[in-house]
Parts: sequence; C-alpha cells; structure tokens
Amino acid sequence: MATTALGTIESKDRLEAYLRLSELSARLFEGRRQYEWKVTLTFWVLIVAATKYLKNETLPPFLYFLVPAVFGFVWLRGVYVANENDKRMMYSYRHSVHKLLLDPSYAVGEPEDKISPSTFEWWLGFLLSWGTFFEFATSVLLVCIAYKFIG
Repeated sequence: MATTALGTIESKDRLEAYLRLSELSARLFEGRRQYEWKVTLTFWVLIVAATKYLKNETLPPFLYFLVPAVFGFVWLRGVYVANENDKRMMYSYRHSVHKLLLDPSYAVGEPEDKISPSTFEWWLGFLLSWGTFFEFATSVLLVCIAYKFIG
C-alpha cells in the first residue's frame, strides 16, 4: 500500500489511477494529432491556392524560406514536443500498471522526464519523427512548387 497525505491507497486504486492517467495522456495525444492534421492540410490548401491566385504576382524571395521554416519550427516542433511528452507519460503510467500487477508493493517512481528546451530533441526532434518530417518535407515541396509557378 502506498501512503499519501490523504491516507493509504490500495493496490487496486493505484492500478485504476495509473490506468486513467495513461488513458488521459493517450486521449490528449490523439486529440492533438487530429487537430494537427487539420491545420497541416489547411496550410497545404493555402499554399496550393496561393500558387493559383498569385500566379503573376511578385513575392519577396525570403517568404519562400520563411513560410515553411515558421510552419516547421513553430507549429510542427511544438506539436511534436507536446505529443512526445504525452506519449512518454502514457508509457510511463502503463509501465507502472504492469509493475503493480506483478508486485502490488511496487513503489512507483516519477514519470519519465518531459522534453526540455535545452535538448536537441526539443529543437530538432520533429525532423527525426517520420510523421512530422513528412509534414515538413511536403510543406517545403509545395512551397518549392509555388515558387516555380509564382516566382
């Protein structure tokens, strides 16, 4: 049994609590992922629409670098970090449930650390994840195509 400021927590209650925390992390991840793809698809549609409607316009060349860079390093990086942190929490709580099932007296430690802004993963980890890399690469490709047709 674990002891807290509120008293003791039975093994079954601990299992239930960790399962709920794992499910919460999974729901947060899934909800953000759905929203992520809606924003990404909207961004791609805007690039394609700009290619059509700005065909004979002259746009500053730096925009063709700035647009995908901001999309990638602000939007995709932020979503990647939040998703990765939720996945780590989910797996940490699942691991705790597994250990508690094997040994009801198991002392659950702190969940796995979140990604810190002082790490490579926080800054560029989104480029190493296949999903966010695909979104970033597709965005860069669409902007290159737009540059060819507009510029």
